[in-house]
Amino acid sequence: MGLGTFLGGEALKELLRLSPQIINAAQQVYTTVNKNRRQGSETDSALNGRISRLEAVDVAQAELLEQMAQQLQSQAKALESLASRIRSLTTLAAGSLVLSTLIIAAVLIWR
Repeated sequence: MGLGTFLGGEALKELLRLSPQIINAAQQVYTTVNKNRRQGSETDSALNGRISRLEAVDVAQAELLEQMAQQLQSQAKALESLASRIRSLTTLAAGSLVLSTLIIAAVLIWR
């Protein structure tokens, strides 16, 4: 099983016809990669700057999250206080309802 049977006759011809372009593209990629490697010292300082900025953003986000957590905690305390007041007022209202019902019943009985 040769390359010609694997690719087919036409595909192999097309591959051979385009091989100079493929080689040129590969050489351009290789040149670009090597040029970027040589510029590595320049990009290291740029990367260090980016890393520093990202770390600063992380610190700012952590501070923001801490503030949000404190606000949520204070809201939770306020809601607990409100729930306690609502329970107290509901108990008072229920007691008032019972008391007013007893008063009305007493008035109707003593009439």
